[in-house]
Amino acid sequence: MSDSNQNLIPLYRVLILSVPEDPADLTTILTEELDLNKVDARILQHNLPGLIPNAVPQELAEKLCQRLHDVEGYAIRIAADEIPNLSKPIHLHHAACADEGFEIFDLQGNIETTIPYGDLELLSIGALPTEKSHREVENQTLVHPSAGPRTTKVDLPSMMGAEAYLIAENPFRVYLINQNEMNYAYLEDRKTTSATANFRLFVDDILAQARDLYLTPAARAFTNHGLLNHYQFDSPESLRRHTLFHLLICRQMHQQ
Repeated sequence: MSDSNQNLIPLYRVLILSVPEDPADLTTILTEELDLNKVDARILQHNLPGLIPNAVPQELAEKLCQRLHDVEGYAIRIAADEIPNLSKPIHLHHAACADEGFEIFDLQGNIETTIPYGDLELLSIGALPTEKSHREVENQTLVHPSAGPRTTKVDLPSMMGAEAYLIAENPFRVYLINQNEMNYAYLEDRKTTSATANFRLFVDDILAQARDLYLTPAARAFTNHGLLNHYQFDSPESLRRHTLFHLLICRQMHQQ
């Protein structure tokens, strides 16, 4: 088959929603169907449930799904060209929650665009190690706080910072928000000297207006002041994978 004809073959990605109870079953499927060695298969398994990175022909995608089903896993195939690209988000630095919608400002402080709250599709939040923490605690292990009585407020340790993906539709846009790089001027009298506190107020304002916004499990844990390890990620890439996984789940739910 010529390269030009091969490029016309529809390709699919496999979204694994649940994995078999026995990890060896999944290792076998990945090595046999994707031609991976056992080491690479086990590395891939570390990020599952999730999206398998390989784009494959429909027949192979269906076979993967069926084999997972046979060992009590669950997966679906999605056309590769329907997978959203989150790798080049728009870095958001100045925004406000107004009655008219979610306002985004340009560098001069002028309103650049207003997004209707109904067009906000998904919010994903994670706590990530800051650049400062990488410099100061290189080769050290971050220790989670011990589980104790839950309190109404949970502040991030100084070595952690919150980041959020805010996904909008009509048209599709991906915004990335770093709690330490935002202008919170719209908060006015509510604004504090703490970026963490201001970020929480900002998120609360979004949720108060965008009633149909899908929250990832990590975002829900953050907004409910849950335990840090319920929304902590070791890298920006792991937060992006988490976001994409739940964006695909959100869209599958809407298609049903």
